[in-house]
Amino acid sequence: MNELRANLAELVEALGKRTHMKRAPTGARSTKLSKCGFVPRLGGILVEMPGCSTFVSLIAGHLEKEIELNVKDLIPLHKVLLTFGTAEQYVDLSISAEKTTFSCGNFSLAVPSQSV
Repeated sequence: MNELRANLAELVEALGKRTHMKRAPTGARSTKLSKCGFVPRLGGILVEMPGCSTFVSLIAGHLEKEIELNVKDLIPLHKVLLTFGTAEQYVDLSISAEKTTFSCGNFSLAVPSQSV
């Protein structure tokens, strides 16, 4: 299991940047619109949402392997993290083989994920 601590404001910003396209343009693969990737980088992670990428700095830990999540699973997470505002400053991530758990304050959500 991989334990990380990420900056809350940066993660909220990264999760909020998603495309509002309902289908892929002609000739494009439609699976790219439904997947989000967390890619390891020096000092943090690169959150690859459909249409853009955002760097999120880590306070503790480091991501060992790239993981892939479903964008639809992250929408409720983004809404809840927005409610924390400045009350919390970090989000804890616990990454296992089949799920990623996001914890902030007294909130916890497990999202299915897979290693790439």
